[in-house]
Amino acid sequence: ANDLCRKVVSQGQLKLNSSRLIQRDFISIHEICQTILFFLDNKASLPTNGEIYNLSSGHSTSLESLSEVIASRANKILRISPKIIFKHADIVKESISLKISNDKIKKLGIPISKSIIDEVDELLIHCVKWFK
Repeated sequence: ANDLCRKVVSQGQLKLNSSRLIQRDFISIHEICQTILFFLDNKASLPTNGEIYNLSSGHSTSLESLSEVIASRANKILRISPKIIFKHADIVKESISLKISNDKIKKLGIPISKSIIDEVDELLIHCVKWFK
């Protein structure tokens, strides 16, 4: 989502090289940072022993849906109405839901709950500072 927000601010449009139907599991940068800090702060007490943890929201979103959310939020917050362009719109004919379990990481007490809208809003505001 961060690169898409950057494109809205710096180019005024969302030009994507992927199919609109591609599914991704988006998670906020804030949650990624919080999880890294959690592991660093608790490394002595965690029974990780080389364990692999999925850091995910637990649900998938199409690239089209995410793009529409970003465009809508850009309109509301920045008064920008970005055009959404999918260069390879027909490359995928059917959307297949992606499910990445985050049960294991939730059992450690790491909350995965930040709203994608809140994250997009913050990213758009920061992108204006960084890229405009």
